Amino acid sequence: MKYVPLGSSGLAVSRLCLGTMLFNGETEISLHRSTCMSIIDAFLDAGGNYLDTADAYGDGASEQLLGEALNGRRDSVVIATKAGARFGGDPWNPRAGLSRHAVRSAIEGSLRNLKTDYIDLWYIHGPDRLTPIDETIRGIEDALRDGKIRAVGFSNLPPWQAAEFVLKAPFAVSAAQYQYSLVCREIEEDFFDAFARHNLVLHAWGPLGQGFLTGRYSRDTMPEDGRVTMAGEDYEEHVSRRATTQNWQLLDAMREMAKARNVPMARLAIAWVLARPIDTVTIAGPKSTAQLNDLAPASDLRLSADEIATLDQLSAPPVGYPQRVIDVYFDRALAA
Repeated sequence: MKYVPLGSSGLAVSRLCLGTMLFNGETEISLHRSTCMSIIDAFLDAGGNYLDTADAYGDGASEQLLGEALNGRRDSVVIATKAGARFGGDPWNPRAGLSRHAVRSAIEGSLRNLKTDYIDLWYIHGPDRLTPIDETIRGIEDALRDGKIRAVGFSNLPPWQAAEFVLKAPFAVSAAQYQYSLVCREIEEDFFDAFARHNLVLHAWGPLGQGFLTGRYSRDTMPEDGRVTMAGEDYEEHVSRRATTQNWQLLDAMREMAKARNVPMARLAIAWVLARPIDTVTIAGPKSTAQLNDLAPASDLRLSADEIATLDQLSAPPVGYPQRVIDVYFDRALAA
C-alpha cells in the first residue's frame, strides 16, 4: 500500500484510509462489532495505517470501537476524527458547533472515546454559521499547544469559508475532506487549485459513490439492501443523484475496463481518484474483509492515460459560471 505525506504535518498516511462511519451499531446499515474488528485487523495487515472517524458517528460509538480495537497498537496508526456536527439534529446542543468551548469539549470527548492522549488529525466537520472562524481557531490553538491534536483539517466548508480558515489560521492546515468520486466531481472547479496552492491533501470520502461504482448497480438491477437504494432524499447517495443516463454510461465503460484488466470495479474507481493531479487519499468504508481485499491494492493500480481520459470524459460535470468565462477569456495556462 502506498503512502503520502499529510501536508506539512510530518505525518505519512496510507492512500487508502479506513472509514468507520458504519462502525456505530445505530442504523440498519451499521456493521456488527465483530465484523468491524475483523475489517480493522485486515486493514492493518494489508499495510494501512490511517483510520477516519467522527464524534457524530453513533454519538461517539465509532470512536469508542476504534479505541478498543487499537489498544496496544495506537502508536503505529494515524487516527483522524471530526467535530462540529449537530448532535441528534439539535443545533442548540452545547456540544454542537465550533465555539472555543465546543472545540475543547469535543476534543476531550474524542480522546476519552478513543482511549488515547492525542489525536493525529482533527477536522472541522462542517461550517458553523453561528460562530466566527476566529473563535474556532482559538479553540484549535489551545489543543495544539496542549499536545492534544497533531494536525488540523477541514471538511464540507464552502469555498469562501475554507479560504478564510486557511488564511487566518496561525497554524498549518494539512487536509481537506470532501465527497469526491466519478459520480461526484463538483469540488474540482472551486477547490483543486486551492488545494495545490496551499499544500492541502484531498481526503476523498464516498470514492465509490456509496457503493454505486462497485458493480452491484445497473439499469436493470438496484439491490434492495444497497445504500443508494435505501437512501432518503436528503442523503447524498439518493437514487436521483446516481441513476442518471450519464452515470449508467459511465458504469458500462467501467465494467468493460475492469473486465479487460481483470480487476474489481471498485478498485478501478479508487485508482481513478488516486490518479487526480493533486495529492489525494481515499476514505472507503468496506462492509466486509472481502470488500477490503478488493480495495487494498488500488494504490498500486496505474491507469493508462487513455483510461483516465475516457473516465474523465464520461463523468465530466457541467461547467458552471464563472468557470465557463474563465476558460474562454482568461485562462492564460490553457492559451499557452
